[in-house]
Order: sequence, then structure tokens, then C-alpha cells
Amino acid sequence: MMKIGSAVIAVLLLLIPLVGSAEEAEGWSFRFSPYAWLLGVSGDMTVNGITTDMDTSISESLENMRFAGMGRFEAWNGDWGLTMDGLYSDSKADDTFNSAVGPVTLTTWSELLIVEFGGGYRLGTVPLGEEAGTAAIVFEVLAGGRYAYNKNKLKGSLGLLDTSGSGDWVAPYIGGRVGIRVDKRWSFILWGDIGGFGIGDAPHFIWNAMAVVDFRVSRVISLDLAYRSLDINGSIIDARYYGPALGATFHF
Repeated sequence: MMKIGSAVIAVLLLLIPLVGSAEEAEGWSFRFSPYAWLLGVSGDMTVNGITTDMDTSISESLENMRFAGMGRFEAWNGDWGLTMDGLYSDSKADDTFNSAVGPVTLTTWSELLIVEFGGGYRLGTVPLGEEAGTAAIVFEVLAGGRYAYNKNKLKGSLGLLDTSGSGDWVAPYIGGRVGIRVDKRWSFILWGDIGGFGIGDAPHFIWNAMAVVDFRVSRVISLDLAYRSLDINGSIIDARYYGPALGATFHF
């Protein structure tokens, strides 16, 4: 229970009250968003030519998680913004199966760091009502890069296997966000981007999609509930990370 609790508090989706920005005054504004991504995994990983199944449910991921932390920061001035997002996880999983020499346990250690950096531009705001600062749709474009570092280790019982490997890459991305502000408190955000494109050591293709419900508690705090899916199609990891996310955003 302590494992799950610490993972939920510390863990892995970026929740930004994008649509609230239209009300903010001119000049710089900042947003910091600690969040917890309760993720499942579907796919494979390859270490030194050995491919293993990564399929893990959300509850299993929380059980396997040893440590995780996430957060996002954005700085905006007028229609231009700078963005940064960081995600780190350290997990360990055991899988037992039968072999010719008896039951074998395969232990997998996995360490993952993803840092996103980039910028955004607000294309425009479309009011949905006559009263200023209420219902509106906001359109933004986003572009930047992702740095990822992944380290994996596989070890089998009975001395059958003991290997490890690591790698890192930088990949570009381009995408956008659409924010729908219903009133002064409730907003919905749709967010997506694509990247990778096999440039250098980057994966062949990456896509990222998210839907967010944002509730503005006060002028400085928002609460967020979201669902995110991140798909990485590369030579080391070919997997989709998915699941709900909880977070809070502090505006200053």
C-alpha cells in the first residue's frame, strides 16, 4: 500500500489550464504542474538482442514502481510561450515461467527519463459568448524536442541470463492544443503531437495524445483530471504508455 501511495503522489500527464491564459494580464505569466500519471504499458523492449514483453496493467505498474516523479513548467508572454516537462521512473518486475530445467524467474529493472523542451504560439481565441472572459475556444501550436534516456537490465534465476543495456536519443516533435473554456471555472483541453521520424538515434515514430478536464479552484490553483497515451516506436522500446493522470497547476 505504501508503494502504491508513494507512486501516486510522486509518479508519472501534463496538465495545463491552457484556456485560463486568455484572462491573464499582459507580461510574463508562469504555470507549474506537478502530476501523477497512473500508467499501463503495452509493447516490447530489447536489450542486447533479447526482446521481452512489457505488457503491464496500471495496478501492476504501481506495484512494480520503485520511484517516479513528474512535473511541467510553462512561461508565457502574450501569444508566445516556453515549455518544459520532465518524467522519471524506476521500476522492477518479476515474471516466473516453466522451462526444461524447472521454474525460472526473470527479473527486469527499467529506468526511464523523458525531458520535453520547446515553445508554443497562440493562434487565436474565439469567443463563444458576449461576456468577456467566459466561454471561448483557444488554439495553440507547439514544437520542440524530447530527450529520453532508458536503461534496462534482465536477470534470470538459475544463472540463465544476466544482461543490461542503455541508450538515449533526442527527437523533434510538432503538435497543437485546443482549449474549450465553458465558464470561469470549467475547461476542456485536447492535446496532441507527433515526432521522432528516425532522425539520428531517435525512434522511427512517436505520437502523444491527451484529453484534460480542468477545474479552476482559485486565481492561483487549478485541479486537473486527464487521460494520456504516449506511443514510442523505436529499436529499444516499441511500446505504448497509457492511463489516467491527476494533477494540480499553480499560476503565478
